[in-house]
Amino acid sequence: TTEIYTLSLHDALPISSAWIGKSVVEIDIRRKYNVNIIATKKNGKINAVVTADTVLSADETLLVLGEYKAMRKCFDI
Repeated sequence: TTEIYTLSLHDALPISSAWIGKSVVEIDIRRKYNVNIIATKKNGKINAVVTADTVLSADETLLVLGEYKAMRKCFDI
């Protein structure tokens, strides 16, 4: 059986207040939602080196990749 998924790339998604001050590994977004954080954006600057230890702040937005349905669930879009 072959399943085909349509992936979506979304820019400038706000960080959930529950994630502020937590690392990428702590929020466990990949396992919980099957969504990958590709980069963060802060003060107009993009950080494309997102690691498990990257700590998220309130003044950042995210560039994420994943199935649209999963992103809607994760980010309420």
